[in-house]
Amino acid sequence: MEKLNLTYSLDKVVFERFIKSDEIVDTFSTLDGKIKFFETAARRDPDNVFVLQHFARMLLRENKLTLALTQIDNAISKDRTKSIRSLHHTRGLILAELAMSEENGDVARKWLAHSEREFLHCMAAKESDSYGHSGLASLYLRWSQRPKLSTDEATEYLEKAEGVVSHGLRVVSDRTSLLITSAEMQKELGNQPARLIKLWQAVDSNSASVIGRYLLARAYREQGEPRKTMEVLEPIIKTDFKQVRAYVEYTRAMLEIGEPIKKCAATLAQCRLDGESDPSFVGLYGGLLFMEGKYGDAEKLWDSAKEHNFSYEERIKRQYTPRDFADPTKRTQFLGVIQHVKPGYLLIQPDEGPVVISTMTVAGEAVLCRGQKVTFELTFSAEGSLAENLKMV
Repeated sequence: MEKLNLTYSLDKVVFERFIKSDEIVDTFSTLDGKIKFFETAARRDPDNVFVLQHFARMLLRENKLTLALTQIDNAISKDRTKSIRSLHHTRGLILAELAMSEENGDVARKWLAHSEREFLHCMAAKESDSYGHSGLASLYLRWSQRPKLSTDEATEYLEKAEGVVSHGLRVVSDRTSLLITSAEMQKELGNQPARLIKLWQAVDSNSASVIGRYLLARAYREQGEPRKTMEVLEPIIKTDFKQVRAYVEYTRAMLEIGEPIKKCAATLAQCRLDGESDPSFVGLYGGLLFMEGKYGDAEKLWDSAKEHNFSYEERIKRQYTPRDFADPTKRTQFLGVIQHVKPGYLLIQPDEGPVVISTMTVAGEAVLCRGQKVTFELTFSAEGSLAENLKMV
């Protein structure tokens, strides 16, 4: 660090790689060593705000929150353009940690408000950037888990967190962190019966928000009560076609109680205008269309989904697995003939419908070959159909 000549482009690149690599910084065994590293970097390039930002991030990891706040404040003051969102995101993370670690409730609320403001700044600066949304949703979720918080306030902040997630999923380019936060909320509700009761009281009195109804309905379905899910979501389904995730939960509940596929598809189709940008809708609705025999419509939906640049995880996540109508504990069986075998995958021509792909090339210990008849099960994602559990006939 001392010997780098920052007038040379290669040395400048090395310098930037050093300061931005958490792995390199964390190789120092002591906090003093890490601090000296960044102090040296700050002397070498005093106007580089990213040195101070990563200095603050290191101090945050070391739980030196006051020092971290000082460094990120210095970085923001040196940002001449006042346009670097990542600085405000880092400040929001530090303030969030201060809010969670502060025992005094009034002081903690002050830190909470300051952290909230930083994440809202990020969201306002660029709505499609996931950092602000995920930071704010996580802040609200963590606050709802704060010890000694009343059930009313904890439930309120869970709803606020889910509200941020729901909005973010419609506008951000990378949904992964928001989906993780949403899954954590689902787990939190399952572990806190008092909060579910609070949501139900609001539904029972007809004072529940759309988000509150969605949270309660999702929890009911996870607990194996699909009829209650439908009951809670009924007012949304009848009035608000933009609530895609509510429609998806409602449709899943319909499938679980054995409603006809045609009826399920018709229900879900009502939110198609907004749903086509949601991978859970695409996978579920595409699968329903396929099972209804509308193969061309299903393929068209999956083809158009490619324009939305879903992440790999979003593309392959299973959204719908057909079940045997007579015995819902079993998956629907299909029959077909293997048309082509390629390294790592094969193509099957079902008795009905278009060719489907499978990544299975063996059944038991036998290698599958062209022309063999097989039974298989289907699952559907935002990417299309996939044949699984192949067995030779």
